[in-house]
Amino acid sequence: MLGVVGSFGLTGCINPFGSDPPREIIRSFLQAVRDGDEETIQALIHPESPLSLTEYNRTFFEQQTFGIGTISIILDEDDEYEEEAVPEEILHNADRAFSFVILQHSQEFYLGSFELRRADTDWYVYDEYCGEWGGEACVLAPEPFPDE
Repeated sequence: MLGVVGSFGLTGCINPFGSDPPREIIRSFLQAVRDGDEETIQALIHPESPLSLTEYNRTFFEQQTFGIGTISIILDEDDEYEEEAVPEEILHNADRAFSFVILQHSQEFYLGSFELRRADTDWYVYDEYCGEWGGEACVLAPEPFPDE
């Protein structure tokens, strides 16, 4: 059964540093996950990231898809966020950012959480927070979305 692909409005801050703001990195990363483009996924992962594609379920995304909704980027304590929702060490480091993403799958909405880090002037996906810090969806996990 195919999931619903949605297109939603975007909110949040735009980062003036680097070649692509963190929001565009997250969007490109999630589009590559959705499309099964492992080369692009790998290119968007930070060189020192703990992330790996060993558990990425490409078959899941060949059979189902998801929509990418609102992408919020938190760069520092001046951005709007819930205090307990973001690891404090990210807020005090100009080379780190946190992202919340609303994802739609099978007409349900899920929260995804990612950390981004800068290497030189470019932003990369550093980690995906599954369960911790509110992330319900784990797109690189064997079962990307919770049982419905």
